[in-house]
Amino acid sequence: MSIFNFLLPDENLLIGKVVNVADALHSTYGICNSQCNHPWLGKCPGNIVGSCLKCSEEVHWQRSERRVSCRAGYNCQKMIYYYVCRYSWKYCSEIMYALECVDLSKYGEYKVSSLGCGATPDLMALEQLIRGDENKKIVSYVGMDINPLWQNVHSEIKNYCSQNNINCSLEIEDALDYVNFRKFGIFGFYPAPNMIFISYLLSSFPDSKREEYAEKLLDLIINKILIHNKGKKYTLIVFNDIDKSSIRQFFNIFLKKLQQNGYNVQCTKKHFKDRNQDYGDGSVQHESDNNKFNIPPDLRKSEYNLAIKCSSAQLIIEVI
Repeated sequence: MSIFNFLLPDENLLIGKVVNVADALHSTYGICNSQCNHPWLGKCPGNIVGSCLKCSEEVHWQRSERRVSCRAGYNCQKMIYYYVCRYSWKYCSEIMYALECVDLSKYGEYKVSSLGCGATPDLMALEQLIRGDENKKIVSYVGMDINPLWQNVHSEIKNYCSQNNINCSLEIEDALDYVNFRKFGIFGFYPAPNMIFISYLLSSFPDSKREEYAEKLLDLIINKILIHNKGKKYTLIVFNDIDKSSIRQFFNIFLKKLQQNGYNVQCTKKHFKDRNQDYGDGSVQHESDNNKFNIPPDLRKSEYNLAIKCSSAQLIIEVI
């Protein structure tokens, strides 16, 4: 049973520190009129110059409605700080719920690869775990994200980890390139991770390239990483992403690939939102979608319009 089931989260750890820093950086950044390139300005409805909420909504409108003239991603530094404040509590909570589904006693240490790590909500979740671990399992965390605007936030995370006995390496790099070109395993420079987190990466792929990129990513994970642990030790893989069929379809594709390559697989599929129908995907609803944290009241009342309720779909796999 996970320690999460009986230990209250501590919002003063990494998650609180990073959100506080992002809040300060966002507040002091100033109006981004001339500092932020708004490719959608005047083309999409409801835009307000300097409104990070509107910019954030443009990203998601563009993805869901394929409005090519709207903002396609978090390509503004101020928006990155906004993103950290708005989503960290939700994304970290979702990962914590996923880890509650796993018997982590079989993992002697946590060697993590986070593909598309962003503000590292998976590391934030693991830190909540190890603080209640009598044996204080070692965490070695490697995260990569293709967006160079994460560098300031990553510097704060690395500084925190260096002061709190967490081994942390963060790189600005494409996740597919990272898996493809690193040499993992005993004779490689990089040890094969026993935990892989893929959170909101599949949905970040462009619609026109998602199937190609997702298939390539899944094949690379099997052929470049899992092969080094095959038959020897467990590897935990957590997919956490939007609860849409366009994303969930890759869950079954990956499971099929694993079975075709001779892996023994234990898997759990979870979701948070009430569904108006049974999609037949074997997913079980979490008992709660509540945020795990006591979010500071001033942030709840802030301009960040916090994403609080958990809402993702999850595939939690243990492979051996």
